[in-house]
Amino acid sequence: MMLENESLFVHAFNNAPIGMALVTPNGYCIKVNACLCSMLGYSEEELLALHVGTLTHPDDLDPDLNLSEQALAGKINHYQIEKRYFHKMGRPVSVLMSASLVRDDQGQPLYFIAQIEDVTERRRTENLLKANQQRYKSLFEHHADLVLTMTLDGRILSANDACEKVTGITKDEMIGLTPDTLMQNPELFNQYLMSAADGEPKEFEECIVHKSGDVLLLRITFVPVIVDDCIEGVYCIAKDITEFRATQRILNENQEKYKSLFQYNPDAVAQVDLHRNFVSVNPMFSTLTGYSTEELLSMTFVDLAIPQDVTLCVAQFNKTLAGQPLSFEARMHHKCGRMIHINITNVPIIVDNEIVGIYAIVQDITELRYTSKQLRQSEELYQLLAENAQDIITYLSPDAIFQYVSPGVRALLGYEPDDLIGQLTFSIWHPDDVTALSKTTVLRSSDIGIFTCRIQHKNGHYVWMETTVKAIRNDFGMVEKILGIGRDITERKKVEEERKHAQLMMLNSEKLSVAGQLAAGIAHEIRNPLTAIKGFVKLLQRQLQEKPHYFEIIDSEIDRIELILNELLILAKPQAIEYHEKNLLSILEQVTTLLESQALLRNVEIQKQFDMHELIIQCDENQLKQVFINFIKNAIEAMPDGGALCIRVSLEGRSQDEVAICIIDQGCGIPEEQLAKLGEPFFSTKEKGTGLGFMVSKKIIESHDGTLLVKSRVNEGTEIKIILPKSRVTELPATQQKHA
Repeated sequence: MMLENESLFVHAFNNAPIGMALVTPNGYCIKVNACLCSMLGYSEEELLALHVGTLTHPDDLDPDLNLSEQALAGKINHYQIEKRYFHKMGRPVSVLMSASLVRDDQGQPLYFIAQIEDVTERRRTENLLKANQQRYKSLFEHHADLVLTMTLDGRILSANDACEKVTGITKDEMIGLTPDTLMQNPELFNQYLMSAADGEPKEFEECIVHKSGDVLLLRITFVPVIVDDCIEGVYCIAKDITEFRATQRILNENQEKYKSLFQYNPDAVAQVDLHRNFVSVNPMFSTLTGYSTEELLSMTFVDLAIPQDVTLCVAQFNKTLAGQPLSFEARMHHKCGRMIHINITNVPIIVDNEIVGIYAIVQDITELRYTSKQLRQSEELYQLLAENAQDIITYLSPDAIFQYVSPGVRALLGYEPDDLIGQLTFSIWHPDDVTALSKTTVLRSSDIGIFTCRIQHKNGHYVWMETTVKAIRNDFGMVEKILGIGRDITERKKVEEERKHAQLMMLNSEKLSVAGQLAAGIAHEIRNPLTAIKGFVKLLQRQLQEKPHYFEIIDSEIDRIELILNELLILAKPQAIEYHEKNLLSILEQVTTLLESQALLRNVEIQKQFDMHELIIQCDENQLKQVFINFIKNAIEAMPDGGALCIRVSLEGRSQDEVAICIIDQGCGIPEEQLAKLGEPFFSTKEKGTGLGFMVSKKIIESHDGTLLVKSRVNEGTEIKIILPKSRVTELPATQQKHA
């Protein structure tokens, strides 16, 4: 039964639709399932080698650690926490983790069973829903008309502030009532409510009794609340039309759906820019004026006003631009020539605390010139059309100062728009891209340009952006501002770099294959004749004593050929590696002693900087000596005029579990374009070099599970850094160092 239960657990663990892991008390996974590997982008082997803390977002480490410590202390048996892991590609992954501690028969902790659910998309959806709810709430609460949300049977769920003005009943008192109790004709009200509940919007006029006893006439609109194609309730929007019963209906019956509050507003609405031009108008505005939308967009509001009212309209417009919403009456000409009396409500459009235009809400009051003040429309009419672009939209001054930054910058770069406004654009660019762009012709030969650059995220890393820019000129042809639309192309860049790297690796692989085939042929075809030549040269050297320096040259060149053969054979033939515990510092001492005379001849001072007296590692001593000889000899030869050669050994890594050997010279350095070619077969920075020495050394380091890093600057020097991993380092107590 125990085996059967264990088999069932393993099957459930491996095939669970959520991430599963067994985690030791010290934070290492001892088993993970495929779902967790897919969630984080790592293979099972990679995850088992990583500490959970390295995968966890820094801000989430302490809460997670606190709960695990409580479990280990026996205060809790299990816990649940929402936290963030880092995907292998670097992006955060939001998860809901449930952990239970398993103990042995003696009550000692064995491991945590962690169940991990990816909730990244859920959190993104919740944030989007929250933003939409905030927009809806603002529109709902600040609407000038009475707005109710009702169940399908007519019970009121919510009401806005206009409720008390229209009915005399506070919105809190209204909750739970059925509006038909206020109606003079409840049957008609309920009939239209049922139609709306069936999905058909309805508009009608009905009288209600105000709390004061007055009878008011309302124009009531029912709109079905549709969620996921299901009707879940009804909106009721009511306007007091008591004083203008004879006025023609501003709207026909509501269209099938409300595509936008702007488009189907029962009043005429127009958006006007700072220069008095119409930017957009709704259908009711065209109906009111008799002009088509296309005709209105080529006009200003001054074109519609009668001459006697132009001064009034301009003065009220300027007051609105100063931040003052207001209502006033004026007269305008219909396209057919007749004069219309209108009530205009001007509302400033404020974007990022800057007024960029106004909304004009216009009502035909021709037949009601002497009636009381009309209801004011919502000041935030366009909140349903709020900006939701994923790209970053900016306006720059001609000298590249941010004047406007869209809210999209928060998601892409982590900044608030106000963080950047007033700042120089180039202040968040990568320095290399600033230099590169200064050499291009973007916006010099054309008013439109596209370029790519790296922008610094608020967290410090860089994001690749592709930006389209357009110069906006004034009437005199001068650039007034620059419009920029930036898009994140980091992933695209990453794919391009990976493709280039893959092509380079394929090319090197082909070269190595050629080198291996060539080496195998050389071993059989050249070594034997070369041995014979070397032997006969020795015989001739004994018989001919007249030109000894000739034989020295021949011997030297034969030795050089043999050296190249040996290096080629190392590349072509796998080498047997025998690991033994050796003192790394002793190996370096032997190598530096061997090369000290060569260094003295070139006036090179070898400086050794070791942080310890002894460092025992597991290695193949002869192969490491070959690596150190190659790199130290190259460093000496790179300083023909002398200099300092520093050899530094230190422990690195979070747990001091890596050993780093740095060989730093003050030589001529390696140009940047040649650094990328190091390690390619037959490429060398030396005049007579083959490039095989570097390849052999790199191969030896990699066989030790090590890493080779090269940094260099022309005329400053080169740094070779060799890092051996934890698996190759053995830490000895101080008492053992004397006997190792």
